[in-house]
Amino acid sequence: MGFTVHEAKELSRDGNQVDPLVVIRALGREHKTELKRDKLNVAKFEESFIWSDIQLTSDEYNSAFIDFELQSANVFTRNDVIGTGKVQLSMVRKRPNHSYVKKWIQLSVDSMKTAKLSVTVFSYGEGDTPPRPEDTEQDAEEVSAQLKDLGAAVLSADAGKTAKVFTTGYHLFVQVHRAEHLGGGTKTYNPAVSVEFAGSTLFTPEAKKHTHAGIRRMLSAASDHASLLRLHHCSRMGQEGLAS
Repeated sequence: MGFTVHEAKELSRDGNQVDPLVVIRALGREHKTELKRDKLNVAKFEESFIWSDIQLTSDEYNSAFIDFELQSANVFTRNDVIGTGKVQLSMVRKRPNHSYVKKWIQLSVDSMKTAKLSVTVFSYGEGDTPPRPEDTEQDAEEVSAQLKDLGAAVLSADAGKTAKVFTTGYHLFVQVHRAEHLGGGTKTYNPAVSVEFAGSTLFTPEAKKHTHAGIRRMLSAASDHASLLRLHHCSRMGQEGLAS
């Protein structure tokens, strides 16, 4: 198994600079990255390490994790823990190329979210094809799947067995240009468009008395959920759905 610590962000909780380093632990092994000085928000590490002589039973491997602990170094006292996060090795092995590539891990302390850490982890055993160097730079299969379906960005165990544990956030931009032939073009409407997305609803301004409406409005939101677009007729009695 091996890993790369790429970078950490959202380091400081009080606005003061910190001296961050990352301690990586797995199966009784430990590795520390180089200490970075005087960082406020982002620290880049780009440090890699491999443990190539680990012997485990299947049960031991299936329950094993690699732990990442982001610390703020102190001179005279113990280092402060900014946050910790972990990745399950058996989950990594099941992924394409046995690699978990450049993912952001949400770190936490005492159940409170703190900083985020970008890491790459690979893990394979006897009979597996080792990942190539390019596999640990970017997972082409995964990127292609995510572009086709944002649901593929969700990282989880076998379907139906375990709840989703990580999601990837995306910005969704909807450009509304024009609505035509409202109600067949025989009467006028006061059209407006809404987008329901990730539990929020965004509206365009209402257009008055149109059979065609040039709305030209950009709506944007950020999440990992599906969206729903609706066309409404606005009146004193409320909104009437025309299409969705």
